[in-house]
Amino acid sequence: HVQLKGLFQSLDHNRDGKLDENQVRQAFDLLGIKPSADTVSVFSELQFADFPAFVEGLYAEKHRLQDFGAQLDLLLSFYDTNQSGYVTRTDLEQLLCSQSSPFCFTKSEFASFMITLEPKNPNRIGTEWIKQRLLFSG
Repeated sequence: HVQLKGLFQSLDHNRDGKLDENQVRQAFDLLGIKPSADTVSVFSELQFADFPAFVEGLYAEKHRLQDFGAQLDLLLSFYDTNQSGYVTRTDLEQLLCSQSSPFCFTKSEFASFMITLEPKNPNRIGTEWIKQRLLFSG
């Protein structure tokens, strides 16, 4: 909580004990967290967040990311059948571009995502790297 309190205070420029929506977004960015639409909506409706609301929102996002990370682990395991920790570009494309996928990437979005992954071998893409990029890329 001490580090969060310091972050909160550093963003509370007018020292009123509250962060506006833009300051909350900046805090999430600094922490490397892309907030869900629900969290953004809650902070938008509040129009400000005091420290307890800020911490509650961060913990909700952390929990959401953990749940999403577990779901992502399961999905990647379907493609990483030999549990090597790697999947192919074809498998990844199928996972991310499928209509039933929670991601539903377009071909263009997938191509952009592959650029961010920068795989040395498109037939051996690390699942941990994929997971990190999906969970924390903005």
